[in-house]
Amino acid sequence: MTRPTRLLLTAVSVCLLVVPAAPSWAHNVPAAPPLFEMPFRCGQQWNVATYAGHGDDDHATDWNQGVGSADLGQPVVASYRGTVTVHPLARGDSMGPLLDGGRPGPLGVQGSGNYVVIDHGNGWSTRYLHLQTITVSNGPVGRGVQIGTVGDTGADGSVHLHYEQEFNGVDQHVTFNGRPIDMSYVYNGPLYRSHNCSDGIGAVRPTGANSQWFLDADRDGADDSQPVYGLSSDVPIAGDWNGDGRAGLGLFRGSTRTFYLDHDDTGGAADEIVRYGARGDRPVAGDWNGDGRADIGVFRPSSARFLLDTGRDGLTDISMTYGRSTDLPVTGDWNNDGRDTIGVFRPRSHTWYLDYANDGTSDLVINYGRATDQPVVGDWNGDGVDTIGVFRPSNGTWYLDYDNNGTADETVKYGVSGDRAVAGDWRSP
Repeated sequence: MTRPTRLLLTAVSVCLLVVPAAPSWAHNVPAAPPLFEMPFRCGQQWNVATYAGHGDDDHATDWNQGVGSADLGQPVVASYRGTVTVHPLARGDSMGPLLDGGRPGPLGVQGSGNYVVIDHGNGWSTRYLHLQTITVSNGPVGRGVQIGTVGDTGADGSVHLHYEQEFNGVDQHVTFNGRPIDMSYVYNGPLYRSHNCSDGIGAVRPTGANSQWFLDADRDGADDSQPVYGLSSDVPIAGDWNGDGRAGLGLFRGSTRTFYLDHDDTGGAADEIVRYGARGDRPVAGDWNGDGRADIGVFRPSSARFLLDTGRDGLTDISMTYGRSTDLPVTGDWNNDGRDTIGVFRPRSHTWYLDYANDGTSDLVINYGRATDQPVVGDWNGDGVDTIGVFRPSNGTWYLDYDNNGTADETVKYGVSGDRAVAGDWRSP
């Protein structure tokens, strides 16, 4: 509290100048929220609803996919990274702490049941209530990590996830990736699709005449699937070929200048075959036009030129000179604008050159990795921005940089010398 200050203006005139305290609301003006995503697995679709008196300014939300008990046991994941505090029901307690200070809503004073709170820093937190189970412990958690399952504990016994985003303990209008959701006062209201996704890693290993893919969806160093796809001489790539949110397998056969695209990550026969490129080209993949599907392209070392096919029809739609003949091509959505653009990794100086606009000009230059590393690109923390990484064959270790600052934020031991590194979202439905 600022004390009033008295100022003597003249010998015959005294004025009292009062400097008032800052109003209480000034201390609760929300900082920009983190880029929250839905508290459900990548690609899932859920309906959202609220009702009068449901949290501060009706901002608390209830989420369902089906009706009745259809959602019981569905995974609930963290909306953003932070520090978890778990609040399991005490033995013999069927309700848990009161919601919103015990203020009654249309259904009366409600209990929270099993619930989890994640502190995201800068005053922001999220709450996940009525969980059937809690699957994490107190401590740090990454975005997209499962924290529990949808339940019916506490409240009125109906199966749903009660979800809140709070700033300094006050409910805020829920946003996902910076966009506010529509408010709804009907059960099973607007439908939203989760983009709570981060990329996994993969190692493609020649096994005789064929290639076996080892895919680690959650980057825990363990195989989640081992499809066989392509010949040992093929160059592997990955991309969301059909826009379903899932990374599919792909390969480029240089001998016939042909792309073979598997729309899922199960291997077997190709779903799509496109003839494109020339001998000696290096394949690339990315969503060049922002339509939600990965496209194909090549980097031609002989001319240091990128040739990109936006329609996967074997015709060049974008062509530009960038880099040097000895560079290795990379692609990614470097600025979260929904379009992938080009870049190169220069092994000799282990330097990355990233072009945000496909205009042949470097927008970011980073020194990262070693000359013998394989460059990889992925959205490692699920924030919608692709960043760099390397796979080091000498020790079978991945070094992932979450924010393109040249420092490894995560290391994962996965793969062996001789593997070819790929990255993609193997978990999306």
